[in-house]
Amino acid sequence: MKSNYRSLFTKSSYLIISIILSVFLIDLLSKNILNIDVLIHNFYSEQLAKDKLDQLLENKKKWEWLSYGIIPLVILIRSSLVALCLSIGMFFYEMENKLKFT
Repeated sequence: MKSNYRSLFTKSSYLIISIILSVFLIDLLSKNILNIDVLIHNFYSEQLAKDKLDQLLENKKKWEWLSYGIIPLVILIRSSLVALCLSIGMFFYEMENKLKFT
């Protein structure tokens, strides 16, 4: 029985790691293909002065690394909440099947 849990754990950990890596890859590709800096510059060029626009782009680059730390955290929190809801549902389902109202 322990081997089933161990194999399930390794399968789920591989799945979570592959999801995180695919999200990183999609994020990198979207940043490189879309060229976000040019899009931001074109969008805000009429609304902001050149120095404010440069400051905005510098701040974006300065805090860009934070998104790489948040992505795995958000994925782990979301999957943990789903697992928690499923566990609670199974707990109440098993409890309901044990009670007999006759």
